[in-house]
Amino acid sequence: MNNLTSRRIVVTGASGMVGSHIVAELLNKGYTNITVTMRNHQSQQRFQRKMGELGVDCSCVNSQDVELLNPHEVNTLLKGCDLLIHCAAQVSLGSEDGRNMIETNTRITSVLVDCALKNNISAMVH
Repeated sequence: MNNLTSRRIVVTGASGMVGSHIVAELLNKGYTNITVTMRNHQSQQRFQRKMGELGVDCSCVNSQDVELLNPHEVNTLLKGCDLLIHCAAQVSLGSEDGRNMIETNTRITSVLVDCALKNNISAMVH
């Protein structure tokens, strides 16, 4: 294993389409120190199903239940992280949810950026 593939990577939103494909590609490239965030058991099941559909063994992936709006939980998550890939988002097709969706996603990203800076993470992809 080379130095790059041993780096610790955190991926938010790994149960979604973009996040699951990113995790699959990382695993296919030999990365093994991957932590993904999950909102609940349903998200975990969706992630496992997507990895199976993509034909990827995700047994080395560490899954953590993290409230991304909670700076304390996010700081704990990001300790020792080298790269943060942020794909998590609240998604709704209901027009009445638009403002709340934008505000929530903005707050999540703000917490992640603040915590990434506090933890001296070398790179963040959003």
